[in-house]
Amino acid sequence: MQLRDRASGGKHGIHQTMKTTSPRWTEPEPVSVETPSGGRTFRAIIVGVALIAVMLRCLATRGDLWLDEIWSLHFARSISSCWEIVTHIHHDNNHVLNTFLLYMIGDQESVVVYRLPALGASVASVILAGLIGRRWGRAEALIVVVLTGSSFLLIHYGTEARGYALVVLFALLSFYLMERHLGGCRWAGLLFGPVVVLGLLSHLIFVHAYVAMLIWSLLRFVQTRRTWPGVAGRMAWCHTIPIGLGILLYIVHIRHLEIGGGPVFSGTAVLVRSAALTLGAPESGWMAVAAAASALAVMVVGLGIFIRERSALAAFFLVVIALSPAMFLLLYPPRHLYVRYFLISILFLVLLLSRVLGQLYRRGYGGRIACGIILVAVVAGNAMYTSDLLRLGRGQYREALTYMARNTPGDVVHVGTDHDFRNGTLIDFYTPRLPSTKRIVYYKRDAWPVDGPDWVIAHSWILAVDPPLTITDKSGTVYSLERSFRYARLSGWHWFLYRRQR
Repeated sequence: MQLRDRASGGKHGIHQTMKTTSPRWTEPEPVSVETPSGGRTFRAIIVGVALIAVMLRCLATRGDLWLDEIWSLHFARSISSCWEIVTHIHHDNNHVLNTFLLYMIGDQESVVVYRLPALGASVASVILAGLIGRRWGRAEALIVVVLTGSSFLLIHYGTEARGYALVVLFALLSFYLMERHLGGCRWAGLLFGPVVVLGLLSHLIFVHAYVAMLIWSLLRFVQTRRTWPGVAGRMAWCHTIPIGLGILLYIVHIRHLEIGGGPVFSGTAVLVRSAALTLGAPESGWMAVAAAASALAVMVVGLGIFIRERSALAAFFLVVIALSPAMFLLLYPPRHLYVRYFLISILFLVLLLSRVLGQLYRRGYGGRIACGIILVAVVAGNAMYTSDLLRLGRGQYREALTYMARNTPGDVVHVGTDHDFRNGTLIDFYTPRLPSTKRIVYYKRDAWPVDGPDWVIAHSWILAVDPPLTITDKSGTVYSLERSFRYARLSGWHWFLYRRQR
């Protein structure tokens, strides 16, 4: 390719000609794709969509904390210094940076306060996703803000007092910094290492993003540096800090981790459900399978776009969405597998979908119609799930306890449950926060009174479960179903209140 220097400040005004050779794999320059709406209208639409995303996240922070959030809060309350977060609490529910923030927040009357760091990180993630999409084009910027802003999974996990909102933010920020660094910005490479460390401290699923960025950067450096020492120098510039502190974190904390319990789901069912929830399809049945096939098609088409552009981003998205999770599932098959463990892959699948839809939008009138139909379908499906979250939350435990207190004569409410740890932890946490002055006495399952407690709480994760109208304890005492308190999905569970028959 011939490049002619037309600068007038050169010596004697001589025009210089220079030959350059493009590497096989490059990063395309940011493009500016004009939209029919124009600049001001485009910015107004972006701001409007972002404000809706903020509003949805603010609404989603309401409601009761569920077990894992309370568990994290107990970890933060149990330590006397922040160093004990990694030296004493070796549990997979200890998301280090989140536990540190809860430790700094301290005891608060309002439970919403504990979710404020996640809320801020979730809002920042939508803005950052828009900046990433803008480097691909205006269409991609708008589409990715719409998709991330309306994503049920990003709203749900982005408003819990746990580490998922933080890990999403630092995954996007590290991706943005690496892309800037590969484009020639040296300071971005310097900031990349500390951001990766924050991502690892947020949640260990960040490793999927980091493995993908490690391979992406290595591929680019090999193609752009003439010598192996040059490649090694560039890799060291970016990766010395995260690899060094990652090894230290493994020695001090990760290798001692204990895994908490929970319901057991098959790996295939979790993968299909993850794809369905990402695209706003039903969680089960043939439509969920179709959503999984569509997610695979998005990945194939998106990778094809980057391959045609000779961009090493093809390697990044292949690794972060598919290869890294598959490798860890094969090497460390978990007994308990949940949708949230694939949140990083889901995040970058959404980014890849915005790239695919942006390309579709530029394929003329028919492409714009198809892009609009797909976008509306995905947003509408996610909106249905989000409406359930805003209506039911992650459980209605405080309301259920208040109901029992109001409908029990006397000053003491005797309660038993079908699971001491799960339900007992919730009762212990919310009892001091009830408006009633009545005293709630909780009986463990092996210490019920002879004639049984006044109330029995049964719980279930199954969304469409129909609880039995009566249950009987070991002594023959019969309890009738009084009321049901439902939850949305993914985090928490239903509570069914049974009252002792007299």
